[in-house]
Amino acid sequence: MKNNTSKPTNRFTAIFTTMLVAGTLDIALAFLYNYIRFNILPGAILQYIAATVFGKGSMSPGMAMVVGLLIHYGIALVWVGLYFIVYPKINLFRSQPFIAGVFYGFFVWCMMNLLILPLWTNKPVPNMNANALFNLLILIVAIGLPAAFGAKRYYRHT
Repeated sequence: MKNNTSKPTNRFTAIFTTMLVAGTLDIALAFLYNYIRFNILPGAILQYIAATVFGKGSMSPGMAMVVGLLIHYGIALVWVGLYFIVYPKINLFRSQPFIAGVFYGFFVWCMMNLLILPLWTNKPVPNMNANALFNLLILIVAIGLPAAFGAKRYYRHT
């Protein structure tokens, strides 16, 4: 008898579940790092995310925190969804999930920090310093690896 609890019912469920894990890890690590290093509270981080998209002062602080969290999970959904789409097409993703996850976390960091955010905010590319390297590590651990192992788990059963 086959155990259906080990396989998500469909790809959307697998992507959504993986996004919840990845997004939660990512935001939790970002909260922890920014609080320890800069004494920045989680609410301020969520407000910053919302302000990056909608502009500073465009909504109340409470609403900005909710919107910032939704934006954060939306971004995580895009990155996890992209990984699931390319997974069947790239042999490395299928054969070496750990290496692929590290590579993908690095790719996400590069896209966000070297392309998307500088274009969106009209700010320069960040310097490669300890802060940038720690943020890279967060994306490897929180986005790349969960995406790699979530996709491997899903496609193993298809």
